[in-house]
Amino acid sequence: MKFIRNDGIISRIACPLCLAFLFTALPALSAPGGTGERLITNYEIIERISGEAIDELMANMQPFQKDRLLLLVKSKGVGGIDDVFLNMLIMKMTGSEIRVSTKIVEADSTGDLPG
Repeated sequence: MKFIRNDGIISRIACPLCLAFLFTALPALSAPGGTGERLITNYEIIERISGEAIDELMANMQPFQKDRLLLLVKSKGVGGIDDVFLNMLIMKMTGSEIRVSTKIVEADSTGDLPG
């Protein structure tokens, strides 16, 4: 009993045990509820918001003729977010069978577009 009552030994044992508990228990406690769900990233949030905005935009647009090529021109923007929006716009429009391009395509001498 004298061994246990020694404050030096208790603090030497208690301190590493508390640290071990903190390093093992805190990450487990901070997991998303233990439901198996993974946390959504900022990129995925921006992608979803862009997709919803584009769906609404396309619902309010007049239908395009299938033989036409739509030129998407990007004006000066804020950076990487513009690329996410542009990629989502291209994906949604091509998924709706709308032909799009981000570059000016020149016709050959017969007047046909390449591809």
